[in-house]
Amino acid sequence: MKPWCLAVLLASVALHAGCAEVAPDLSKEFADLQQKIQDLQPNDDAPENDKLAFIEKMKSGYGDFAKLHPKTPEGYSAALTLASLLNRMHDKDTAKFAELAGNTAPAKGVDPKSVALCWVWVATARLEEKDDKAARAAVEKIKPLDSEIYDTVSEQVNVYVERITAMRKAEELLKPGNPPFPIEETDLNGAKFSLAAWKGKVVVLEFWSTDCPVCMAEW
Repeated sequence: MKPWCLAVLLASVALHAGCAEVAPDLSKEFADLQQKIQDLQPNDDAPENDKLAFIEKMKSGYGDFAKLHPKTPEGYSAALTLASLLNRMHDKDTAKFAELAGNTAPAKGVDPKSVALCWVWVATARLEEKDDKAARAAVEKIKPLDSEIYDTVSEQVNVYVERITAMRKAEELLKPGNPPFPIEETDLNGAKFSLAAWKGKVVVLEFWSTDCPVCMAEW
């Protein structure tokens, strides 16, 4: 087995093993696809372009199979195997195939937790794109699958969305021509101060952190 792609076979076997028994013809077709993809794996010391080409072939092979066989354990396993591997590789198409897996999953015959995980990957990608509406929509897909995962992820998404909202507000305030960012804090002597109170004066702001030894030494 070529070391760099060992995860492909392991993920495929583990994920497919969790599916219910299905029609032999489709099961054989999926097994043939797995063998075909395994045979295409380049050596560990192969050029980077060969490895990238193999990943694209894998996306095409598993992705097309999942689209051709929606709502079947095999179709779902194909999409999930691919999404799982791409997630570990931090590939840009992780969310695309995780969403395909989530939409391909049959109502019965697969582990609902694994389907929920697909929507977690989608939600994570949407948050990275700062698309909080799409992230929340992905989280709602988890609700009927696993309440524990839903509660945990929903809470995390809410916190992240609050950060995104604050960042958007800050970006708007920092645009040239807008009023200065409101700063109201307590100084080292315990006295309250406000940036607005120094309007018309020259103010120099220096940002530093208490976990910065050099900064602390200066103060």
